[in-house]
Amino acid sequence: MSSTRTTPIEGHGTQYGFGGDEGNPFVHVQESPYLDFTSAHSYPTESWADLSLDETKKLIRAWIDDSHEKVGKAFFMGEFNVHNVDRAAWWSEIYADFEAAGDDGSAFWWYQDRDIDGKFGVSEGAPELTVFRDHSAAMATKSGRTPTTTPSPTAEPADEPTPTPTPPAEAPCQVIYRLSDWGSTFNADVTIHNTGTTAADDWQLSFDFPGDQTITQIWNATPVQDGRHVTVTHPSGYNTSIAPGSTMNFGFSGASQTATNGPPTAVALNGRACMAD
Repeated sequence: MSSTRTTPIEGHGTQYGFGGDEGNPFVHVQESPYLDFTSAHSYPTESWADLSLDETKKLIRAWIDDSHEKVGKAFFMGEFNVHNVDRAAWWSEIYADFEAAGDDGSAFWWYQDRDIDGKFGVSEGAPELTVFRDHSAAMATKSGRTPTTTPSPTAEPADEPTPTPTPPAEAPCQVIYRLSDWGSTFNADVTIHNTGTTAADDWQLSFDFPGDQTITQIWNATPVQDGRHVTVTHPSGYNTSIAPGSTMNFGFSGASQTATNGPPTAVALNGRACMAD
């Protein structure tokens, strides 16, 4: 039986602006040849941390960057949670940014079945579990596994709908749109895969919302919205090109009317239709 080894240090340190310098320098400790991957614990809403949502994402990206670039190991966020905020909203943005930064693994503190913890405990039916399931599915896909889903009940077929035209097999791109729907608000995580043979320079992704959705916040991209039609472009000055076989990821939050959310249509990269999942 094989096992993996890590050290459950908190990842505090003055260079990260999180907690204090506890005498366990993150990079130096994690460079030990006896450790298989790095880890840190994030509790940004504690009084001794007092980090905003954007500061939390910046902190986690710093851990990931140091783990990958300086230590040369995968990063695992072994404990994580927030309180006294909209937990589902925070989790949604943090996990989307976590995935965009090249995450390797995560957990949260903690799923409880007894000894109820009113501060960090997450129980069955909590809305943040939907966020974590979506994140778990994304991680399974990244690992080359098919996410496990609960099959929907079989219903009697209605009248055959008119099939939506499918872009030709030679479509130069594939767009994966993952939706986290909370009724009047939602989050979307979008991955563009350049399946063509040439780079998508100065990339622009266009699509149409299915209803009156409105983008309220976006990360790793810049949007222009005209009614239901949206054009998203690369951030100014970086990530301007998607090489053949490569992917680009961005995410956004939006406002909507309940029961109107769904995948976008007319998805195109630089004017050419994409396969959409």
